[in-house]
Amino acid sequence: MKTILLIDDSKDNREDFCEILEVSGYCVIAADNGTSGLQKVKEMEPDLILSDIQMAGMNGFEMKEKINEWQAKTGSRNIPFIFLTACSSIQEKQKAAELGANAYLTKPIEINTILETIETIF
Repeated sequence: MKTILLIDDSKDNREDFCEILEVSGYCVIAADNGTSGLQKVKEMEPDLILSDIQMAGMNGFEMKEKINEWQAKTGSRNIPFIFLTACSSIQEKQKAAELGANAYLTKPIEINTILETIETIF
C-alpha cells in the first residue's frame, strides 16, 4: 500500500482528502503545517507528498525547498510532490515547477482529478 503525506492547515480539507484517499486504497498520514510536514517526511519518507502552499509558519514552497536540501544532503530518494492549493498565479506555478513539483492542482478540484494525477505518478 502506497503512503501519502497530506499537508494542509485546513482541518476540513485534511479530513476530506484523507477520507477520500483512504477509501481509494492509500495509507494517508496528515500534517497541519509545513514544519510538521517536513518532520514527517524525514521520519517516514512517504511515497508521495500532497501539500498546500499557503500555511502559517513554513509555507509549502519553503517546505519543498527544505525537502530538496535534505534529499541532496542525505542522498534520500526523490519523493513525488503535488501542490494542491487555491493559489493560481503563473508565478506560483513557475516556482512550483522550479522546485521540482510533479503537479500543481488548483482548489476547488474534483477528486477524480486528484486521483488521476496520483495514479500517473505511481
